[in-house]
Amino acid sequence: MKPEIQLFGGLQITRLGQPLTVLTAPRQQALLAWLVLHAGTPQPRRQVAFALWPDSSEGQALTNLRRELHHLRRALPQCERSLDVTAQTLCWRRDAPYVLDVQEFERAAAGLGRGTSSRAELERAAEVYTSDLLPAADDGWLEPYRDTLHTQAVAVLEALAAQLERGGERARALQVLERLTRLEPLREHAYAGLIRLHLDGGDAAAARQSYGRCVTLLHTELGVTPGPAVRAEYDRVQRSADPTPPALPGQGALIGRRDDWPSVLGAWQAASAGASRALLIAGEAGIGKTRLAEALLALAEAQGAHTARARCYAAEGRLAYAPVRDWLRSPALGAGLAAVGEPWRGELARLLPELAPQRSSTAEEPSQGWQRQRLFEALARAFLAAGRPTLLLLDDLQWCDRDTLEWLHFLLRFAPHTPLLLLCTLRHEELPAQPALRTFLQDLQQRGGLERVTLGPLSRPETAELAASVQAGALPATVQAQLFEATEGHPLFVVEAVRAGLDVGGGAGPLALSALPRVQAVIAARLEQLSPQALGAAQLAATIGRAFEIQVLRDASDLEEEGLVAALDELWQRAIIREQPGVGGYDFTHDRLREGAYDSLSPARRRLLHRRVVQALERRHAPELGPVAAQLAAHHEQAGQPEQAVTFYLRAAQLANAVSASQQAVTLARQALRLIARLPAGKGRDQRELDAHTSLAAAFNALRGFASPELETHLNRALHLGEQLGDERAIIASLWGLYALQIVRGDVPLSRRLAERALGLAGTDRGLLTDCHQALGGVDMTEGRLTQAAEHFAVANRLYRQHGGRRVLFGADVGAFSLSWGAHGLWLQGLIEEAREQIARAADIAAALDHPFTAMQTAAYRAISHQLEGDVAAAWASAETAVSGCQRYQIAYYHEWGVIVGGWALARRGEGAAGLERLQRGLGALRQQNAALRLPYYLALLAETQQRLGQPEAARATLDSAQAVASQNGDVWYLPELHRLHGLSAAASAQPRAAEPCFRRALALAAAQGSRSLELRAATSLAAHLHAAGRAPEALSMLAPVEAAFAAALSTPDLSAARTLLHTLS
Repeated sequence: MKPEIQLFGGLQITRLGQPLTVLTAPRQQALLAWLVLHAGTPQPRRQVAFALWPDSSEGQALTNLRRELHHLRRALPQCERSLDVTAQTLCWRRDAPYVLDVQEFERAAAGLGRGTSSRAELERAAEVYTSDLLPAADDGWLEPYRDTLHTQAVAVLEALAAQLERGGERARALQVLERLTRLEPLREHAYAGLIRLHLDGGDAAAARQSYGRCVTLLHTELGVTPGPAVRAEYDRVQRSADPTPPALPGQGALIGRRDDWPSVLGAWQAASAGASRALLIAGEAGIGKTRLAEALLALAEAQGAHTARARCYAAEGRLAYAPVRDWLRSPALGAGLAAVGEPWRGELARLLPELAPQRSSTAEEPSQGWQRQRLFEALARAFLAAGRPTLLLLDDLQWCDRDTLEWLHFLLRFAPHTPLLLLCTLRHEELPAQPALRTFLQDLQQRGGLERVTLGPLSRPETAELAASVQAGALPATVQAQLFEATEGHPLFVVEAVRAGLDVGGGAGPLALSALPRVQAVIAARLEQLSPQALGAAQLAATIGRAFEIQVLRDASDLEEEGLVAALDELWQRAIIREQPGVGGYDFTHDRLREGAYDSLSPARRRLLHRRVVQALERRHAPELGPVAAQLAAHHEQAGQPEQAVTFYLRAAQLANAVSASQQAVTLARQALRLIARLPAGKGRDQRELDAHTSLAAAFNALRGFASPELETHLNRALHLGEQLGDERAIIASLWGLYALQIVRGDVPLSRRLAERALGLAGTDRGLLTDCHQALGGVDMTEGRLTQAAEHFAVANRLYRQHGGRRVLFGADVGAFSLSWGAHGLWLQGLIEEAREQIARAADIAAALDHPFTAMQTAAYRAISHQLEGDVAAAWASAETAVSGCQRYQIAYYHEWGVIVGGWALARRGEGAAGLERLQRGLGALRQQNAALRLPYYLALLAETQQRLGQPEAARATLDSAQAVASQNGDVWYLPELHRLHGLSAAASAQPRAAEPCFRRALALAAAQGSRSLELRAATSLAAHLHAAGRAPEALSMLAPVEAAFAAALSTPDLSAARTLLHTLS
């Protein structure tokens, strides 16, 4: 048996499947591959050497070839019988004592072109071609061989699958097509074949899965949808669907929704075809929304789709994103979480702590706004990771928390071509009271991503059919008529009336109902039939909530275990409750039943049961009560225990902030404040109020940004309370938050007072000192005190290195922040190289951190640094980095920096109109955010662009506004440049005499600030003006010493302009 040389899948030399020798050196493998692929043809040594070592000189390449040839001849058995070697050529002999897999494949596939390949030949070719030719090798000369053989292999598999299909060997054909999709993942004809074969074999679920894979891959890789061949096969799958809703286990067939089912089924078919959407089944309570939704869920499961269900509850204190958590913990979606990698897995652990190897010390710190966007993306990736059709059922959408609604909106926009259906049920009578939900639905409707099915009552025959199914026998005609008249075809009313066994007067009179609203009367009649023990258990369960755990019910109940089991069994037998598989609990079969049981309690009894539920929940979840903090708060409040309720509302608000559920944090903290107002005055109440305002400040900082009025209100109140309590940490935190707010607004003097006060309280805390010196450095730089700014920034940088990474209140790493802002001051001082070095160090810190906010802030500061230097290309690149990253994470403030600097760069690149529009857009966005810091600088860029576009009047007006803002806010670091630009505008107009005073004011102010870079610009402009006026000696004597302050080796656009002018003047 001859040994084999295998090139498919990686080089191996074997005999009878066992390795014969090993060539580990990549160049030895490449040399052997070259020789055997050119078997029978002498290969010039120079050609081989150049192909294998293209980056080496000819002499070095030939030396390398001799070395590797020597090693090959020693390592390869029977090499002398296989290889002819001369001084000029190398040749692998055709009669070499080896079998080459490439030659075997080519022989077996030779009949393809003529259409004469037998099945045995195709099977042999498919067997030999295990993978691509030497897939790990990146040699350019291999690509033509690899591509040709790959194409042949695809043709072999397609031909073999066709022969197998014609021969009726469906299972074997499916295996070949699956292998073809692994070899060529975007081969649509392979997916069409898979869909066809699965469907012909009666496996519509597998056909849908194949279609889903195709849709996902095409969208992910190419951004396209399947072509006609795949769509045609999928149409067959759709047509094969059962036109009637499936029966559910233990419930029988769905009655009375035959007209609605096509719309429901059509929405699922459209979604599973690769168009994510939402389907809303609306109607009044008890009309049958959930039953219809469950029928679609059962169909999707039968088709092999991923399905998960969750329910929203009315005012039961569940944490934000509770439905999302329930979905992720479902068997279908939970199984795929292990495949989610970092950083997304770490984000998911914020909602699912079981995914974190150990609890982080920062797990409950308030999150920033940008972290919300990253959490949203992580969740979306987890839900879409399966790459197959997915149906998510959300019952009782009217009670969905706002944060979950916002994530659902994100999910449907994140992957619009994913096979995903969000199936929701909604009590439409609740919609007017839910503005966030109305907005959510309106937006989906406008995007064309929402379909609605509104359910009405049953017809008279359908009512009779439903009643007969409940009592296992048809009612007399007269009773049917009475039942329909009394219930008006309302399904819940019909079912409960029959189950209650209401007196129908022997069919001679109307149904005996009380004067209460009809559904309430029926529910009351149903509950009256229960034994005292069962009614008590139902009332206690209703106090817990619609869904309840057995352990909590047992701990809160005064029944012995046997009595409780008997009571639950009675409730289950009478269809009051139903079991929740896999979670150890029960659920009321309808919320109306829970409402009826709860409403039957007296106020005193309710308070008692709520206290018992609190005790049971605490025993069940001790020592970690965080996940049920909102529930405990609601139960304490209903139990008449406001102090305990406040404690848990605040705990729940803290946890909501930690998982970016800012909307719910606001709601919970406001509920705490409502109860705090009723507590007796004192330090305890003040401390709780402080905690509430701190949570609200964190939430509004994430929701509305640094400068929102709501944030200011809560920070000021927190500061006042901290001062009353003597809580220095609370005072410093509030001062720092107010500093951030006021500096962004542009109130520089107030920012200074706040930062100085914080510094006075920081003591020896290195972290707080780092923050405070960084803050004061920013204030000093803004006020043009560049020397003092540099000192503060230097202290902050030194403390940061000693203390390690620490993030300031508003979200960025303080080390990168200090270096970035400080670099602007260094540039102003003329320390260009030092400024560049700090920008590079800040970029290194940002790159080392997995912290998008720091990265985007650093990119925005870097864009300004490049703009100040006049480096158009670098400014544009950094601005675009900031814009794209901020858009991804919804970081508004620094996004506008990138927009503005990018607009300046566009104008400098010759796209003046586009640059002007972008500048104006960025400035408008900052005004909407009430963000005025650096506004004089931004307006200077706008004025420069307006002047460049021939709009001198607009430029002068913009400069006047910039100077007014600078004087009003104390934001004067760029004021010298404003005077200089005024001078340039005057020089270009009919008032050239007005230019010189502007240039001189710019020069004097820059010198007073120690701003050598702006002093150089002012001196260059003034010198040019003097030169034009025939005053060259004066210009030379003024400009020369300013330029001489910079190192001769330093090069910037400003220095080049100054030196060119000096050369002209001298």
